[in-house]
Amino acid sequence: MFGKKLAILTVLLMIAPIVLAACGPTPEPQVIEKVVTQQVEVTKIVEKEGEQVTVIETQIVEVPVEVTVAPPEPPPAPVKDTLVVCMSQEPDTLYHVTSNMAVQRNVMAAYANRASASDTAYWFYSDFFVDDKLPSLEDGTAELIGEEGPEGQIVITYNIKPDIYWHDGEPLTAEDFVFSFEVQNDPESGVVSRSTLEKVESCEVVDDLTYRVTLKKGLMDPMYGPYYAWEPLPKHVLGDLTPAEIIDSEFSRTGYPGLGPFVFEEWVAGDHITFTKNENYFRDGPNFERAVYRFIPDTNALMAALIAGECDVATNDGLQVTNVPFLQQAKSQGLVDYHAGAGTVWEHFDMNQWPWDDRLPWFAMKEVRQAVGFGTNRQQMTEEILYGETDPMQSWIPSDSWAFNPDVKEYAYDPEQAKELLASVGFEDTDGDGVVEAYGYSGTFPDGTEWSIPDGTPFEISFNTTTGNAMREALSQIFQANMADIGINVSLDLLPASVYFADDGPLSQRRFDIAEYAWVSDPNPGGDTLWIGMDITDDAGNVLITEQIPSEEDDWNGQNYDGWAHEEASQLIFDANNRIRQSDRLPFYMDQQVIFMEELPTLPLFQRVETTGFAPDLRGWVMGPSNYVTWNVYDWYFEAE
Repeated sequence: MFGKKLAILTVLLMIAPIVLAACGPTPEPQVIEKVVTQQVEVTKIVEKEGEQVTVIETQIVEVPVEVTVAPPEPPPAPVKDTLVVCMSQEPDTLYHVTSNMAVQRNVMAAYANRASASDTAYWFYSDFFVDDKLPSLEDGTAELIGEEGPEGQIVITYNIKPDIYWHDGEPLTAEDFVFSFEVQNDPESGVVSRSTLEKVESCEVVDDLTYRVTLKKGLMDPMYGPYYAWEPLPKHVLGDLTPAEIIDSEFSRTGYPGLGPFVFEEWVAGDHITFTKNENYFRDGPNFERAVYRFIPDTNALMAALIAGECDVATNDGLQVTNVPFLQQAKSQGLVDYHAGAGTVWEHFDMNQWPWDDRLPWFAMKEVRQAVGFGTNRQQMTEEILYGETDPMQSWIPSDSWAFNPDVKEYAYDPEQAKELLASVGFEDTDGDGVVEAYGYSGTFPDGTEWSIPDGTPFEISFNTTTGNAMREALSQIFQANMADIGINVSLDLLPASVYFADDGPLSQRRFDIAEYAWVSDPNPGGDTLWIGMDITDDAGNVLITEQIPSEEDDWNGQNYDGWAHEEASQLIFDANNRIRQSDRLPFYMDQQVIFMEELPTLPLFQRVETTGFAPDLRGWVMGPSNYVTWNVYDWYFEAE
């Protein structure tokens, strides 16, 4: 990592003088000497008719003077009319149905716009529907027929804005959305995922600007609004092709005709894609004549191009958190702007309460898990590893999610409180070697099996995470030192990801003491596969969902790797995932988080930082944890100097 930082610093030192020289100092006014002509009166004595007479004559003479010359006013700098977005990867296609690449979605914002996509606050926005809103039960654009539950059925109505036109001038209609569903639902479509398609009973045109989706009976999908807003396809262009033929068609290479603020011009493989301004765009904008998407795989070259002004945007697929110090320095010199903020991926520690193998259950009691929480300096991790660009998490749900509960137990770094918690359940250092031993530490597993750790056993555990990840290696060392300070001896055991995450690996089969890895947060918090630790049954005793703790008996299914079996918390997370109205779901999530942060089966650490660089004069961009950087490219503009 030091070598990379040195290389980046060298780039800065090489480029900054060039940029500064190009700007140049402001010219100062100059004082010069100049000869000018001037009319003067001169008195002379002359003879006239034998007498001396005084006369006054007017003469033109040259006189030297000092003149202050102001520099000429420079002409106003022209506002740039081309936007250059630089990415480290090249899209595989411009056909969204068969691609799940993030860079494809960044390009898609230029030529297509979105029917439904992540906004800046863990929810969704739409470009195509009336009032930019997705259907909801609250406003009547979605309807629940029957009772919520197995006999209920959700019907969703999408109302399309009028006066939206494809790039070739044809109007956008409901036929284009239904056609898109039919294409994707075809077995030969090559669609990335069929999970939402399989929940649909019917998708039909109501009128030119309305289509309706009916979900299968009993499917109470809380994401009914955003998940069934298909990205439209131009039926008037693609209607005569089979779904398989569309994959290799000209449309998949050009995205033409699209609906976005820019129109396809050219794709030079390995170098760039160019778009030109859509003069008939249905929103205000765009504010550029051209948009160019360049591909620069090397991070250092990407940074150099941003600093040199060759790129107006450097996307987060190319920049890394290790680039943040350089961006901070470059911003202070006015060379760039940047955004470094919490993304959707969050790191955490799983503490194994109920090991599958014969290892000792050090974390079976919540007091020990709480001690780890207070004894871990998460603030140090965010400051040293993430350069202070994000904060420690206070729950397993991110703080900017609609479902986050701010009123839960917090774990600010407090090693003294950690020691007190360990002492409260019998841990003490009797031999003075700095490691506490267990005394009277015993209990019962959720299945009724008794457990105990022999008196005098030193608190020594292993810590697993992946190799080859500088961030995880750094946090592992901080954690190891933190635990030593409270009397816990941690042995670091970093494994290749192929071993660590394997079906027969230590995580999947719960053969670990503490496991560090990441989850991905979503607008739908979910959590049912993570935190349900007991079977959920109805009033008649029928099992609605089984416990999600992996075991050999259930072929290691589930993701509750902690072995956390809390009856009330399990029921709450089930209830949260079996309501379709957000307002009905929220109380269950709020209550579950209170229990979760008290029990602390998992210690949330932090959300990874997503880093994007911008030209210092580019305005209009708005970033959040889950949106693509170009989502509102039609609003961007360059600020005039």
